[in-house]
Amino acid sequence: MLRAVLPKPVNVPNEVLYPMPSKHFVCLTIGSRGDVQPYIALGKGLQKEGHKVTIVTHEEYKDWVTGFGIDHRTAGGDPGALMKLSVENKVRGIHGARYGTR
Repeated sequence: MLRAVLPKPVNVPNEVLYPMPSKHFVCLTIGSRGDVQPYIALGKGLQKEGHKVTIVTHEEYKDWVTGFGIDHRTAGGDPGALMKLSVENKVRGIHGARYGTR
C-alpha cells in the first residue's frame, strides 16, 4: 500500500492509482499581487484533486483569493511598504536583477 501515500504521478490513468486522502494545504506568501497569483493557481489545482486550500497573505488580497473559492487568512504587513522597502534597499531578485531599476 505504499502507493496510497505517494503524490499522484503525471500521465498515469486514475484507475491505476489508489485514492489519496484529502489534505489541507496552507500556503503563506507576502508581497505583491504577482506573489499571490501562483498560489491561487496551485490552490485551484489542489481543490480539483479534492483537497482544502488556505492562502495566508495580506488583507488587501482577501476578496481576490476568496473569489476563487479558496480560504484566506491574514498575514500582517503592508505589501506596498514592503515593495517600497525592497526598491529603496535595492533588494536583488532570484536572477540578480534589482527591483526598480532597468
